[in-house]
Amino acid sequence: MVAAIAFVGWVFYSLTRVEPMKVVASHLDRGNHSVKVTGSVENTGNQVAAVEIEIRYFDADGKSMASDKVAIGSLQPGASVTFTGPAHPDNVASYSIYLNHGRNPYGN
Repeated sequence: MVAAIAFVGWVFYSLTRVEPMKVVASHLDRGNHSVKVTGSVENTGNQVAAVEIEIRYFDADGKSMASDKVAIGSLQPGASVTFTGPAHPDNVASYSIYLNHGRNPYGN
């Protein structure tokens, strides 16, 4: 039983170390009858990395409204950078952020 609990703990620990980039903060900025997503991304890995941020916007009913891609240049390990998505109509109620690192070694 102890070995099983230790193994599960190791798996969760390992999964938290896999993602070299993470969104540190993000929020909706409202103003002038528009809204945009701003935030920051940090390179938590030990190698220089680049990432593309995909922001998806939803209305109050959860219906998808739009999506944008914001390219983030190469970041040194431990470095962070702020990002801002394009402005959209102010009826955006929520959003999600997806970090895209490009194709994996298997081509998908």
